[in-house]
Amino acid sequence: MMENTWPSGGLSIVSVKVTSVLAAIVLLLVIGLFHVWVRIEVTQCEYDVSRLEKKIRQAEYDQKSLTVSIAQLTNPRYIEKVAITRLGLRAPRAEQVITVR
Repeated sequence: MMENTWPSGGLSIVSVKVTSVLAAIVLLLVIGLFHVWVRIEVTQCEYDVSRLEKKIRQAEYDQKSLTVSIAQLTNPRYIEKVAITRLGLRAPRAEQVITVR
């Protein structure tokens, strides 16, 4: 009957190979997790940039809208119209005008 025995030093070679394979698997797992984490961070940054671009567009729209409002509110014709219709003012008569030197 033949016995199966490990040759001397053979068990340590198998142990080194198993350790090397496990180390390679762990290294690949760490690299894979790092890659996934980086992709998640990049995607989050892209969402942040998109949100900030939307805020910029809204601020530019608001600025243009306010510029139009300023132009309307400082127009002398508009001021005169509001003075007459809303405030009930009228142009002064000649005897009401006083010239200051």
